Amino acid sequence: MKKKIGILTFWNEINYGALLQLYSLYKFLKNKKYNVEIIRYFHFKHSFVNYLITIFTSFKIINNIKKIIIFKKFFKKINKSKLTFKLKENYDGIIIGSDEVWNLKHSINKNNMIFFGQNTKAKVKIASYAASFGSTNYKDYFFFKNQKLIKKNLIKFQKISVRDHNSKKILSKIGINSEIHVDPIFLLEKKIKKFNFNYIVIYGKISNPFEIKQIKKISQIYNLKIISIAYYNKWCDENLIECKIDDFLSYFKNCNLIATNMLHGEFFSIKFRKRFIRLKNHRKINKFNHIFNRYINFSNFYGLSYFDAKKIDKIINKKIEISKKYLIKEINDF
Repeated sequence: MKKKIGILTFWNEINYGALLQLYSLYKFLKNKKYNVEIIRYFHFKHSFVNYLITIFTSFKIINNIKKIIIFKKFFKKINKSKLTFKLKENYDGIIIGSDEVWNLKHSINKNNMIFFGQNTKAKVKIASYAASFGSTNYKDYFFFKNQKLIKKNLIKFQKISVRDHNSKKILSKIGINSEIHVDPIFLLEKKIKKFNFNYIVIYGKISNPFEIKQIKKISQIYNLKIISIAYYNKWCDENLIECKIDDFLSYFKNCNLIATNMLHGEFFSIKFRKRFIRLKNHRKINKFNHIFNRYINFSNFYGLSYFDAKKIDKIINKKIEISKKYLIKEINDF
């Protein structure tokens, strides 16, 4: 009988990166014939704020509501637990992650240690996979009121995997060992339809005048249409706010260039070995120090930071294989 595995991560986010990291981890384990499901832990404030922000972003209310409907339909493909306010299911093991489930700036972690494994049944083994502290740094951790409780819970983990060097650094400073692995989206194997036109993908809300000016210049010089995916940018040629999940992947896979200030925008650029531009995002700088960051040597492209992910193809493949082996062993050790 296959082990029953629960995945504890952000499942109620209206965010393409969050949904696809969840789906990718779930699908990878499902393909390995594990009995796996998403734990639908519900935190009212976190969910309410998330939906409020989604609906009223850029005041494209109808488009944003359509996006929510798309996400809900896609989520039906995934095995999940009943809605729960605490971990009470009988699992052989629980994987916490991926995503920034340990970001201490999130309301869900202010007075709640569930993503650090608190209140799980004593017999249930816990491990993390590609978890992240997000924008939290060690100083934030040091002054966090429940810091001792965090360490007390993390020590009980069977294994700890993170997705960025900032998270590894925080854990190291409190005496906890961890390994860095790829985000689950790199584990996703899915047929993707082809597009036969030339375009630039914009992923993220971009308002920097210089960046906009230079992207427009690139588009004119190379005759590329500018398409904004998931976010409304009025300066783009086309905005696809309520993009279907399969189409989202297709737009990334088939584009000529990606310009993004979002972590998963960069991850999808690397996954599909695309040329991409990393736009400025000072609020999320810690997150970008990921497993591939040290191998990326940006060059100047019309004043913007540019890289062709094909240059690190062998490194990408190697890191994916290491992460797969780690994850399978992590499950088998439950």
